[in-house]
Amino acid sequence: MLLRDGAQGDQGALAILRSGGEDGQTLVMKNTSQGMGHGHFDKLNWLFYDNGQRVVTDYGAARFLNVEAKAGGIYLPENTSWAKQTIAHNTLVVNETSHFNGDWKVGEQHAPTQLLFASTADTQIVSARMQQAYDGVSFTRTQALLSHPQLPLPVVVDLLRVNASAPARYDLPLHFNGQIMQVGFTAERALTQRPVLGKANGYQHLWVDASSDASTDTRSLSWLLAGRFYSYRFGSSTPARALLVESGANDPNFNLRREPALIQRVDGQADVSFFGVLEPHGEYNGTAEYVRGANSRIRAIERVRGDDAEVIVLTLVGGQRIALAVADDADAQRSHQVQAAGQRYNWRGGYARFDRTAGAQ
Repeated sequence: MLLRDGAQGDQGALAILRSGGEDGQTLVMKNTSQGMGHGHFDKLNWLFYDNGQRVVTDYGAARFLNVEAKAGGIYLPENTSWAKQTIAHNTLVVNETSHFNGDWKVGEQHAPTQLLFASTADTQIVSARMQQAYDGVSFTRTQALLSHPQLPLPVVVDLLRVNASAPARYDLPLHFNGQIMQVGFTAERALTQRPVLGKANGYQHLWVDASSDASTDTRSLSWLLAGRFYSYRFGSSTPARALLVESGANDPNFNLRREPALIQRVDGQADVSFFGVLEPHGEYNGTAEYVRGANSRIRAIERVRGDDAEVIVLTLVGGQRIALAVADDADAQRSHQVQAAGQRYNWRGGYARFDRTAGAQ
């Protein structure tokens, strides 16, 4: 479902990708306009719901509505200092500043461009571009909900491509809900001291619990929520650090909920592509004391860049491959070609999907 924004339907859109009924999977990609003073600085943000739970989240509002015991139920100061800031959402942050430098009146003048929306039996996909959130920076995000016979539940593929006129610091947060099971990368833990990530624009409210060195290696993080496991594999085209953080720093009145996040950080680059796949899987039943499918069914994720397109290749544990090809230009008539994982992918249009069985060449 694509809900156009604006009186004329030209101020971006809200994309909703669904699978599996009431307690199934729902991916929401927020490519909408600012929304005046109530709006947050969250262009191309996304959320994911599964099994009746909020899995990929953003903070929402810093307010205990009508609870007189908490400042009379009004908006708290942290609504401005944290909840509205870009770092509190699942989208790109440049140089530790929020979109439109935190000015909603500027944000009202610029909306994302909706590029692509399509749906088939096994692939739902959406793509949008934002060009005015930061001076000289354009970023394009494509997300897809993919089904496959060897995957018990659909997975989310995420590709965010950044092009800028000058090198910058890029942060890409993933706010998630659940208890961490495995950290699939080497990281230095903050065991005796808990540093704060930054000084302003929401960064002052984040504790740093672990951080890795910069690398182009793909990494993984898994967590457990309401009896279901979630594995997130991610990487970037240029070296990135991985930070595990939690909200609640510089909060003397305990106004903020303590919630975890993963941040990918790239320094000193103008162009970068972030990519990842989120996989729901398995079951934990504490009452009956059993665990099923706790391990990911995805063995690897790879990204390959062509002249005017990118291909994300998922390799499953059984050797099957799912390749999602995404063009820079969503024009349905343009042809594209990318060589990836020993295969040549040719297609026409904004995207294509290619599945290969185990052992296929």
